[in-house]
Amino acid sequence: MVFKKAAAILISISVLGSVFTACGSDDDKNKKSSSDSEFEETVKAESGDAYLAFADGEWYIQYWGNNTDMLTYDAGVAEITGNGDYTVSLNGATKGMLYDVAGTLNGKYTPSGCSFMAVIVKDGSKLYPDMSIDIKSIRINGEEIEQIAKNYTSSDDGIEMRANIYNEWIEELPEDAHTSEGLVDGNSEYSARIIDRDKIEQWTKIEVEFTVSGIDE
Repeated sequence: MVFKKAAAILISISVLGSVFTACGSDDDKNKKSSSDSEFEETVKAESGDAYLAFADGEWYIQYWGNNTDMLTYDAGVAEITGNGDYTVSLNGATKGMLYDVAGTLNGKYTPSGCSFMAVIVKDGSKLYPDMSIDIKSIRINGEEIEQIAKNYTSSDDGIEMRANIYNEWIEELPEDAHTSEGLVDGNSEYSARIIDRDKIEQWTKIEVEFTVSGIDE
């Protein structure tokens, strides 16, 4: 467990906001799910799916759309089928996550804090190059938190499409930052940090509602 935590921190520092780490191996996770039916279903984001990428305050409890991440259990992904409203979510109170953290179900652990959060559409830049993601609502434990800035849509790698909710490494808007109304250039209303992460303490459920536009139908 200490090794996982240290590795996650080192990776996050070395590649800044574009890290996509995984905790554990596919073999380990398969062994666990096949031997104990108590664990919730693991969720892997497929091409065209939106998911909530997340790292807690210590870069320990994470989800990057992989079925090896600690928050993979009962993760809510959304298949993007066209323009419209969607919801992605994470469950921080699963038996699977607890087992990954403690190695036993006879304990307690609640995630806390936020180091990174974004809505990401896997292969979104390739599938829907003109898509925009408009964050409508962010709920922590069922309570909506204030958005202190407007979000924009961009792609860090020309493959995915993302809407940053909290990304501390981006100080300036990227060249491809856009909304449904077009490119965003030097507009101070838009930011890669649209929430105050200090408002996120211990949590068991995170839900993000968003609207997709710009997809040819």
